[in-house]
Amino acid sequence: MSKNQKRNQHKIKLFQFHEITESSGQLLAPEATQRTITVSDSMYLHHLKQVVAEIDQIADFTDAIFMLKADNIAEDDPAQFNLFERMLCEGIYYQGERYIRSIKSPAMGRTQRTEFIRKTLYDSLYNRITLGKYPNLTNINKWEAALGVSRSTAIPIPFIPRIVVIPDYKKDEIIEDVWKIEECGLDSEAQNLVQAEKRKQSAYFKAKKELKPSAEKLKQLKSVPVKYIEAKGELKHVPDQSIYKTFNGWDKEGRRVELDQIALPVRSAEYSGKLYPCYFIEQTEEIPVIPISQESIGLKRVEYPKYKNKDVQFFDGQGLMSFEFAEIIQQHLELKHPVNAVQGRLPYIKGNFIRFDIHKWFKEHHITEMIDIFNQPKPLIDEEGRPIDLIITKSCFKAWHRYIEGQEKPECIFENIAEYEKLLTHHHHTHFWIANYAKPSYQINPYTPLTYQYIHALNLTLDDLYKLASPILDVLKRILHGKNIMLHRI
Repeated sequence: MSKNQKRNQHKIKLFQFHEITESSGQLLAPEATQRTITVSDSMYLHHLKQVVAEIDQIADFTDAIFMLKADNIAEDDPAQFNLFERMLCEGIYYQGERYIRSIKSPAMGRTQRTEFIRKTLYDSLYNRITLGKYPNLTNINKWEAALGVSRSTAIPIPFIPRIVVIPDYKKDEIIEDVWKIEECGLDSEAQNLVQAEKRKQSAYFKAKKELKPSAEKLKQLKSVPVKYIEAKGELKHVPDQSIYKTFNGWDKEGRRVELDQIALPVRSAEYSGKLYPCYFIEQTEEIPVIPISQESIGLKRVEYPKYKNKDVQFFDGQGLMSFEFAEIIQQHLELKHPVNAVQGRLPYIKGNFIRFDIHKWFKEHHITEMIDIFNQPKPLIDEEGRPIDLIITKSCFKAWHRYIEGQEKPECIFENIAEYEKLLTHHHHTHFWIANYAKPSYQINPYTPLTYQYIHALNLTLDDLYKLASPILDVLKRILHGKNIMLHRI
């Protein structure tokens, strides 16, 4: 990718849940904050900039939004949940302006981040992202996920492709051996230990926040000794935590500071100009290790031979892009190699689109038109002379949200693809967005990290996991023995 095609990044204000206060019935964010979070270019930010320019003309569009981090809500405190609900429903005031909850991506939900936007801008931006569609009855989780497509970090391509949507290819039944996770009998003693430890952890984190000594108090304490370590070929001094340790230092030892000792540190340690409280071992307690078993978690793995999988979908979120459209993307990204696949984004559209010579295939098979999912014929070249650029499956088109009483499945919020294209133009969508693209083999690392789900899906044994971990374990052993790992390939 050329330098001018790198994703631009922007810093917006970040507030923590516990920083929000109330005055005269209004929820208030602190007037001044130095804390920020980085967000990258996306369809959402692109349209926010345009809306700001039209309505508020703020000098910096990033002042129109801020992020709220709510991962420190106490699970056992209903009052905090009620307060968070008020923030979502009533909004938060910042420097005299009311901000309300904005569009949220699934990733933001997983990390417990919520963006708030100036109330004066919300309707116009929401109208652009939804293309003016508001189903009366829908599945709110799927609806928000569909709108969250607009928040994917992506690069704009100034071209709107001609799209044909077709049904997903499904098979009625596939029979195979599978594992399923099911509930099993609980071990009451183990469960009591688990619940007791959860309560203790909750109290511990709450006490750390409320009882942690102030910077003024830490300045009055003796500092821990320093030691010298080599980093990047240079000697640097760091606190010596062999006797007195910070919270994290004791956590690495499998211990934590006792609740009644948190406010009573005996030393302080300085890291990057900031002081941290330190404690000695008599002020700590061992963190209990609770054995994990089927009975302690209440779940077991059951094998089902010859299990019948119904309605199996083979190409979820997949589509084809023409050679011609792939070349447009390649030219705009200034790439020297063909783009064999892209992760593309448009309103309600999200998928992985594979480069394929569509028109050559059509010509060889004497095909002149397609029937799309709306049961409408789509010629290979339309009346305006536009060829088909993208063939996408229904699972790429996140537009089935209109629920009707008495119907089992939702209907599409668009009458047909022509209405969708018309609304794209009406709501100022002029770009196709690239979240990622396939690189040639010589640029690809042959190894890739896997998520934890593969441990279950691949039915790995403990011995398998040891073997998978052996390369990094070898590196760690060499580090511990002072060997040069730069000469060692894994």
